[in-house]
Amino acid sequence: AESRSPPAAALGCAAMAYASGGFDHAALAVYEAAHARGVTLQEREYRRLMWCARAASDPAIVLDILASLEEVGATLGRAEYEQLLCVCLRVGDTVEAAAARAALAGMPGETGAAVRMEEARAMLLGG
Repeated sequence: AESRSPPAAALGCAAMAYASGGFDHAALAVYEAAHARGVTLQEREYRRLMWCARAASDPAIVLDILASLEEVGATLGRAEYEQLLCVCLRVGDTVEAAAARAALAGMPGETGAAVRMEEARAMLLGG
């Protein structure tokens, strides 16, 4: 009996190849295809896709990837929630921004420069 290679490996490789080349939207499209088929990727692949989702400014995908990270047993930290907060601030999603802020409030450490920059940008644009 011939063994087929698992689709997760192929999709994970494709996502990483696109992500490494700076093709954030293509990497996210591969992720969405994998997610729709119930394919689980590796933690490192999800973490790299978080940066793609941040660059694409899509809170829904960031939330999906956060959920996927939790499903594979990854510990979510400041970096993940700061990425979510940055995207939410960029697109004006106040509900998810508040949830991300609440999660960050319970974590040790200081707010990163990327978050401070997005907050300043949001204040300037918001009046």
